[in-house]
Amino acid sequence: MKDYVSMYIDQIENKKVVVGKKIRQFYLNIVKPIVEDNHPKYRYDASNGAFFIEFAERFCKQSKGKWRGKRVRMMLWQKAMFQTLLGVLDRETGKRRFNEAFIVVGRKNGKSWILSAFGIFLLLRTKGAEIYVAATTHAQASRIWEESRWIIENETILNKRFTSKVFPQKQTESKTSGSSFKVLSGNTKTQDGLNVAYAIIDEVHELSRKTYDILKQGMSAAIDEPIMLMITTAGFVREGLFDDTYNYAKQVLDGTIEGDSFMPVIYELDNEQEINDEEMWIKANPAIDVIKQRDFLRDMVAKMKVDMNLANTVKVKDFNLIGVENNAWLSYEDFVNEEVYSEQELRKFDNTMVLGGFDLSRTGDLTAFNTLLFDREKKKIIAITQYWITAKFLDDQRNMDSKIPFQAWI
Repeated sequence: MKDYVSMYIDQIENKKVVVGKKIRQFYLNIVKPIVEDNHPKYRYDASNGAFFIEFAERFCKQSKGKWRGKRVRMMLWQKAMFQTLLGVLDRETGKRRFNEAFIVVGRKNGKSWILSAFGIFLLLRTKGAEIYVAATTHAQASRIWEESRWIIENETILNKRFTSKVFPQKQTESKTSGSSFKVLSGNTKTQDGLNVAYAIIDEVHELSRKTYDILKQGMSAAIDEPIMLMITTAGFVREGLFDDTYNYAKQVLDGTIEGDSFMPVIYELDNEQEINDEEMWIKANPAIDVIKQRDFLRDMVAKMKVDMNLANTVKVKDFNLIGVENNAWLSYEDFVNEEVYSEQELRKFDNTMVLGGFDLSRTGDLTAFNTLLFDREKKKIIAITQYWITAKFLDDQRNMDSKIPFQAWI
């Protein structure tokens, strides 16, 4: 049985593949001790994930472009990802460690196909399971389902085992397991009673929190080992579901909080300057030169230098740079990796006009006041930030449950 996770870790360690900081953190800090059998709580079984890989490569064909009708050959990063998701097990119970995966990868890296193949695989592996696919829009979720139906209809062995219908809801059913693969209705108000075994979410960056909550809550009583698989690019919507999940992922990777059941796989550039280095592009586009065309990306990078609106789209969608607004007059990068001003240096701004803004808390949150200064001598932008939280909230049960290290920050 091939161990693709160890192969990928070896390539990362020996710099045979270029990856960003967060991928190194995940595979070297979290996964490697388990694969090497040095973790007290978890063990690794390569056969679990290999089962999906074998299924995908033997029975699933591509539907798009020059690969239409050809069997797929998954790339090493894809194999390692699914072998990790399915193969890391609890030593005592034998159950999977990860039940929620958050995967961030640049556009046109084969996201839709892999979600479709995984949905079919889940149909076969569990009896009586309800599997849902959701996305920013109902149309986007439907594309994932349509891709899965194409795969089934173009493989005789699969076609015999499934039936599909589009009314009143797009869904595919297994004749043998009794499981169903459905597109989540656009009307989330009617979905509170879902019994969700597995959820597949495409493009989280504009997904509503309510849709996520409905799917997550629907998993509470469906099966013992549910899976929520989210694959997305970065987006322009701030302080929503994507930012909440991304910030949680960073804390898990940094070891700030324990999130044993959460699997963060984030392919992104480490900084904006890496856009100018083609060797770094693979950090956000692991399928470059195989699925994603380098020439096209090179053309986009050239055009973005003269088109600010296109620049923001390329930064966010192709390189997963976080914090870029669609039409921002100041970018996130304006405040990153800058020098820190001493109190004495800041005194020269006394009695000058500044920009200031409050971010007020609701019931259990930080209140912030941010001051924006312009240093004309150094041609720099300065941000002075101050934060407040009530002492009462530190002892509140909601704070204890959140696992956010407010006390450590203080």
